[in-house]
Amino acid sequence: MVVQEADIPDGTNMPEVEAPRYQPAPPIAAPQQQVEAAVDVLTEADWPLIFGGRIGYHAEATPPLTELVETLGAAYQDGHDIICMPSNHPQNLNASFGRTKKEGEYKKLLLGKTDAIFCIDCLDISNNVGAYEGARGAGDAISAKDRKVIDLSLNDFAVRHWTHLGGPIQPVDVQLQADGMHGLAQVLDEVKRRAAGNPAWLKRAEERRAEISDLHDTLRAEQQEAMMAKWDQVPIYLPRMTAELYNAVKEKDWLLAARNYRAWYDGIWEFDGAGQFMSNSIGGGIGYGPGGIIGSALAGRDQGKFNVAIIGDGDFTMGPAAIWTAVHYKIPILIVLHNNTSFGNDEEHQITLAYRRGRPAENAWIGQRMVGPEPDYCTVARGYGAFAEEAVRDPKQLSGAFSRAVAAVENGQVALVDVHTSLN
Repeated sequence: MVVQEADIPDGTNMPEVEAPRYQPAPPIAAPQQQVEAAVDVLTEADWPLIFGGRIGYHAEATPPLTELVETLGAAYQDGHDIICMPSNHPQNLNASFGRTKKEGEYKKLLLGKTDAIFCIDCLDISNNVGAYEGARGAGDAISAKDRKVIDLSLNDFAVRHWTHLGGPIQPVDVQLQADGMHGLAQVLDEVKRRAAGNPAWLKRAEERRAEISDLHDTLRAEQQEAMMAKWDQVPIYLPRMTAELYNAVKEKDWLLAARNYRAWYDGIWEFDGAGQFMSNSIGGGIGYGPGGIIGSALAGRDQGKFNVAIIGDGDFTMGPAAIWTAVHYKIPILIVLHNNTSFGNDEEHQITLAYRRGRPAENAWIGQRMVGPEPDYCTVARGYGAFAEEAVRDPKQLSGAFSRAVAAVENGQVALVDVHTSLN
């Protein structure tokens, strides 16, 4: 503490931080031999599939990624809880259905068709290739043995101990240890070089694009159908909440600071690409949301963004005082609580284990739901100085509630809308 508060001694020479010798090192590049090996796999594949990962934190990632996907005629999906490609791109096959059986069916369909998977700066490749599906109840685990897997990342640099906990060993056939953005540019350059002199391959890529575009249209139609299937359901159906919120903010220059990944349905909220979504906690744990979204909103405020976030009630319970921080420092944001009165992820685990162990699933809610009484989050938010009305329980009230909250945020306030949603 003494050193921290002491004055800098006279005569101290400060470095010239703008000098070339003090600039950051250039990004790590992949060896050309490995780049060529990766492109061999991609250009020889009958049905390549690309996953975009943490490059989604770079707004400039979308153009080169889109060019690579289009040139290869590849199918595309965003990796775990990230956005890199436009939602409406005809080769975007994002297939989230709220962790329902339909989602597992699409994952099995896509992984069954592909013979080459390219993961660009993805945190958990085992998740991309379907290794966890059986454990999550969305279908059977999917083997990666019949397809080549390419990993472009610096993931191995994160292993600093003799043991490393992070899921099974990643099933990787070609490793590109490089900065995500720089490695993407290397691969794209090599693909374009080869494509320029291979009209037969370009024709096959064009045929794949047409096939994938048809699948994109079918997928989006099914997602719209799923959204409308329970449109008027009470408690409120999550796809309707998402649709009503998107309609309320879509004309704004918005930044989505968080969403509930496991409850997300694709094909409703339209993203233009990287830089519009900040992601959630990596491990799915609770407590990140309140502080995380305020930090995102601080950056968004300084960029003139309309900040909006969807977080769960359990997540909010762990750190509601973050609202005071936002109010105090005048960080406007619209916070929507997806409030199913449960620590839903854990309740799902309890249900799964109950069936597996022959126990009554009706008891799964014990220790997981916050009922008797239900917390009044609107009163909590008002107590910290935020704009909040009453909890929304009728789906017909969503549009009006969101419109009033949007107006409050545009007036510089922090607004919270508590939406009572279904658990499933």
